Amino acid sequence: MPSGRFLGADRVLLLSLSNLAALILLLVAAAMPGRAYGHYLLVLAPCHALVCGFLWRATVVFIARRRPAARTVLAIGLAVCVLAAGSLYVAFRLAHKSQFGFSSSGPEAGFQAEMADAIRSNTPNEEPIQVYGNASWIYLASDRLAATKYHYIPLKGEPPALRGEVLGLIEDARPRVIIDVDDRLKATGFDLLQYSLVYQQVDNGLPMTYRVYALPQEIPSQG
Repeated sequence: MPSGRFLGADRVLLLSLSNLAALILLLVAAAMPGRAYGHYLLVLAPCHALVCGFLWRATVVFIARRRPAARTVLAIGLAVCVLAAGSLYVAFRLAHKSQFGFSSSGPEAGFQAEMADAIRSNTPNEEPIQVYGNASWIYLASDRLAATKYHYIPLKGEPPALRGEVLGLIEDARPRVIIDVDDRLKATGFDLLQYSLVYQQVDNGLPMTYRVYALPQEIPSQG
């Protein structure tokens, strides 16, 4: 254990500046994809916790001694300012979600509602569907569960072994409705001959394309 006071002024300053640098880097990383999701707040949680701890200690020192270390207070103040600005930015982006996520307002809300209606009209209540791609919001929008344990397929592609497992599970489950994001399922060679295209959203300026395939009503699904 180092000698001296626990979390002395110099050490608090170092930790404060390190936390500030980490917070800035995390905010920049969160902003780069142009997507603001709630789990980004979880990524920032450690920095939030450290700032709260520093503020608590500074308050205790101020009350006990009435003369807190100026450098510590300055570092904590800077961290709080950046934290506040970053939180406001994340809150603003969450309030104005990009088309990657489910939104109840904005230009993308129209096609999301249309696609959800197409899915519901081709599946009985509580019958699962399968989304192949990075669009888990479709399950929420359509009020349907996933036909397999893989409700999310990474945007950058999956390992061949995992792809084979996912395709095998989809083939076994044979859901009545399959949503192909960016034609990634079609690119695997998956057999969609028995499915009919009932809805598609392409060439609309959105970053992803969506095609909804459904089994004809006379062909039962395995679910």
